[in-house]
Amino acid sequence: MMAKTDSLSNAYHEGMERADADLIVALAEEGSLTAAAGRLHTAQPALSRRLARLERDLGVVLFERGRHGAQPTPAGRAVVDAAGRAVAALAEVEHTARRAAAGEEGVLRVGTTPTLGADALPAALAGFRAAHPDVRLSLTASGNSPELRAAVASGALDLAVAVVPAALEDGLVVARRAPQVFVAVVPADDPAVGAGALTHAGLARRPIVALARGEGLRVVLESVFAARGEEPAIAIEATEREMLIPFVAAGLGVTVVPRAFALQRSGTGTVVLPLKPAVQREVGVVLRRGRPDPLVAAFTALVAFD
Repeated sequence: MMAKTDSLSNAYHEGMERADADLIVALAEEGSLTAAAGRLHTAQPALSRRLARLERDLGVVLFERGRHGAQPTPAGRAVVDAAGRAVAALAEVEHTARRAAAGEEGVLRVGTTPTLGADALPAALAGFRAAHPDVRLSLTASGNSPELRAAVASGALDLAVAVVPAALEDGLVVARRAPQVFVAVVPADDPAVGAGALTHAGLARRPIVALARGEGLRVVLESVFAARGEEPAIAIEATEREMLIPFVAAGLGVTVVPRAFALQRSGTGTVVLPLKPAVQREVGVVLRRGRPDPLVAAFTALVAFD
């Protein structure tokens, strides 16, 4: 028994070939080397030699050959079952690969900032889903655009809809880009409503509702004040973007958010005002450099910015 185990182990390490599994299955199903050779489109003597070599490497007789064809031995029947499973698994791999190459199957990993995800992605996700119903979408949201871009560079994400810096990291490209415009959301009774806009100086005189330091929206806010050599007067730090406008409506201060985000959420008790001078940042679809995967290219084409 030990010798047989050793020979099986040796054969495993040497590596059975796909043709070996095909031979075992074909011979078991056809019942003769001649018929199996015809099915596999090979010469019968070559098939016979291959079977002899395989049995020698495995250290076990797989088939009894005689005048009435070939029949699996008791040990051979177990090997036939295993070979059948292996052939079916390989066929499934090949089928999946063909579907993936055609954009019909796979997993697409998309990263996005929360505000861009709410603005630019709903239509893109719906359109992609309609065109590729069997492709699974994995969505990662983060307010940290450098982190998202790093995940694309490392291969952890296939693409990211994120802020684009002036100097993009090595190995990345921007497939589509656009400016993301920021506005102020103020209480309905704020004096700036009559002026139709909120100046940077006016922003500096008001309490601010903001996210925590390090979040993308907070970085934009701080850049406005840094240009003035000032610090924002933070009245309250919210942990979630969805808290910002309700807190403004409650009279806790004003906030600065992307225009699309503000227009979708502002309602009774708040007014959306442009900032003067205008505030914006560059955003886009970030990919790894090189020819994009068909699924990545298909999704990228659907992303539309405000």
